Amino acid sequence: MTNTIKHKFYLRAIQISEFSTSTQKKFFVIARASDLFLPSAVDPAFKHIQRTVFPLGANLREPSDKNRAVKSILQSIDDSLFHEIDSPIQICAVTAKEFVGRGVQGDRGLALEFDGDDGVLDGAHRLFALWKAKNNGVVLDNVRVSFIVTTGVSNIGTKCVNLNTYAAPTKLSLMDKSGVFDHIKPLYAVPFPCLRYKDNETGTSDSPFASITGIDRLIRRSTGKTRASFGSDCGTRGSNIGKSTHRLTTGVSTDEDYWNLLVSIHSVFEYLMWLFEIEAENKTCRFVSLSKKPMVLASGKKYNFNFASRNVAYLFMSCLAVNFDDGTQSWVHPLDKVSKVIFPKLMTEFKYAINQRSFAASAGMVCSNPLMAKRLYDFADNIYNEKFGGGKKVA
Repeated sequence: MTNTIKHKFYLRAIQISEFSTSTQKKFFVIARASDLFLPSAVDPAFKHIQRTVFPLGANLREPSDKNRAVKSILQSIDDSLFHEIDSPIQICAVTAKEFVGRGVQGDRGLALEFDGDDGVLDGAHRLFALWKAKNNGVVLDNVRVSFIVTTGVSNIGTKCVNLNTYAAPTKLSLMDKSGVFDHIKPLYAVPFPCLRYKDNETGTSDSPFASITGIDRLIRRSTGKTRASFGSDCGTRGSNIGKSTHRLTTGVSTDEDYWNLLVSIHSVFEYLMWLFEIEAENKTCRFVSLSKKPMVLASGKKYNFNFASRNVAYLFMSCLAVNFDDGTQSWVHPLDKVSKVIFPKLMTEFKYAINQRSFAASAGMVCSNPLMAKRLYDFADNIYNEKFGGGKKVA
């Protein structure tokens, strides 16, 4: 840490608590958000206050108005109501000294000095959101911001990385917290006891196929909703049944059509998993291998293998769209009967294809290749027409 002071700031405070050791000083500060943007807060000898209030020498990234935290604050902040910004903003400084009576009688706070290596450790997006709100005309007098200010930090880089590389909550967890899935949980509880609605949910499976969005993705793939799975030459086989989480959030996921699709598709998916488990046991498919940790589906059924890429399963499920009638939004022939005809032959074709030079790549690359998707889909379509004589209507 250099000794050249590049920035000074006077942080006016409503409340200050100090906790000191022999090597560090640590302050917990509560401040009005409006005080952060007073011209008197910045020493005139230094450059004007920036949009993050404090320098970002210690921070990993520049703030963006596309960030979820920024959007959330801007949507909820109100100058007429008491509002407290969640989580303290963490700052490291060269020096931090309490002052009383600077500028206005009765003022108190911290006089902070920064060099080029310190500043905001965590919270730049929150400060940026306040700056945006101020520019949008929000007064901020009733908005409270808490800070943890530390001096004598020797490992600034490591501390910043630790604060900024935690696993943020996924959209799935945020949706569950807001009650989006409450209306379907009672319906799905019996057939899918291991179905996961949020991250690290106790008693559920951590398999990507066992999340609420995962089983909906199986529906979209199996009914031909996901165009990218087939490549540009295959067109759109559009099912309005499985519009991912949008359909789940609107409550339509509890209707009879969607429910029947889900049950039939998941039953066939379990059959596909059984076929792949046999391949893993026999070591006859290079994209699956035995695993000590079982893969648990939403239904609770367990399989002792892992995919090199989950897209392997989606490739197979996508081929079921040959049996889906877009007009009636239902299967032309019983799905279990169709899958037992198509999947074993499709497995042979898939193993042959991935051993060819043109597909000699990782599972992720092969399974995202539209040529592979089209090859398997066309193969399944031919088998379907030979066995069932077509009969499929396309809307």
